[in-house]
Amino acid sequence: MDSAPSGLTLTVIILSIILLAFISTVVSAYETAITSLTPYRWKNYIKTNNKQDKLSTKIINHFQNHYSSCLITILITNNIVAIMVSNILFLALEQTIKNELLSSVLNLVVSGVLIVSFCEILPKTLGRINVIRTLVLFAYLVYFFYLIFWPITKLTSLILKKYENPLPVSRKDVYYFIDEIEQNGLFSKEDSLLIKKTLIFDQVLVKKVMIKWKKVAYCYLNDSINLIAKQFLQRQFSRMPVVDKTTNKIVGFIHLKDFFTAKEANPKSLDLNQLLYPVVLVQDSTPIKQALRQMRLNRAHLAVVNDKHEKTIGIVSMEDIIEELVGEIYDEHDDIQPIQVLDENVWLVLPNVKAAYFFNKWIKPDLVKSKNITIQHYLASLDNDSFACQNKLDTPLFSVEVIADSEDKTKILYEIRKKSDVIA
Repeated sequence: MDSAPSGLTLTVIILSIILLAFISTVVSAYETAITSLTPYRWKNYIKTNNKQDKLSTKIINHFQNHYSSCLITILITNNIVAIMVSNILFLALEQTIKNELLSSVLNLVVSGVLIVSFCEILPKTLGRINVIRTLVLFAYLVYFFYLIFWPITKLTSLILKKYENPLPVSRKDVYYFIDEIEQNGLFSKEDSLLIKKTLIFDQVLVKKVMIKWKKVAYCYLNDSINLIAKQFLQRQFSRMPVVDKTTNKIVGFIHLKDFFTAKEANPKSLDLNQLLYPVVLVQDSTPIKQALRQMRLNRAHLAVVNDKHEKTIGIVSMEDIIEELVGEIYDEHDDIQPIQVLDENVWLVLPNVKAAYFFNKWIKPDLVKSKNITIQHYLASLDNDSFACQNKLDTPLFSVEVIADSEDKTKILYEIRKKSDVIA
């Protein structure tokens, strides 16, 4: 008949369980920490704290380079520890409690609570919160088990390597990552939108951002000086294409500053050919990134856009290309447009714009029923007191802030932002 365990045996059992539980806690926390560690965060920590030559740093670098082997080591260690704890408890309870069923149930409950709660859930939570501290603090202990189980991990890694097919990081994955950072408050909405636009910058074609030829202001090579001057003054452009009337081809561009300087110096015998800047040609199917590089190499602000049949269909400027990234750019001489598109979901709108036209087109169809009410009166009708006192308004579909025009403080504009979860 088995006797109850002696005091010495009981002490050994308790110490063994505590030691095994500690090992399980460490490797569980380490598993979460090594999975959560990003290369940028780790490199930044090493550089900031001057830890390049530390042995713990070299161990963690090795784990990052051999991630599968590190993970296999942790899983093997955890499984062995769980089996040992369960067996030790079973032997101890079997000798103490004669009822076999009760002994088995207690073993299951105690080992389950101990391993799952204190050796799995809690350490993994702490490992996620204190990633680098966990990695550095327990690097030597995990590396000890890594060396012990090296033959097994090496063999397993070689077998798994044949079936490994790492998935490439897609553009959608990057978008999701940017959205996560934005939600955590590290990026503003404008920052994330700019980064997303940068990612697709090389996919946007010139034909999307160009100005169509029918909208281009140009002059002929044989036009009078006064007519060209009038064109510049009326259009307020800094550059203008020059067309040869005989061939109907663009022969170059003239700059406003060069033109008026030459006109003032020699108004009667001004030769337009001497003021021409060479033409840079781009195809409408050219990515804007490539077009921008071509324009920079040629030190040209404007380029002529041709189609596949070499027919001129428009022009594109550096400003047009940059606006694809940062949104509409307005200078001091631009007239205030009734609706200015600042971003994908942000507009500057004059108060006298028809509410039905703007909101039904850009925010939500059939949002405004009346066709005659202006935005000013529509917004006031939504929340008159708050809008009048605070110059701000927030609705489930959009938010509004009243701002003054930078040039004329007596004029007001509405900055209207569409909520990101609204489907137009």
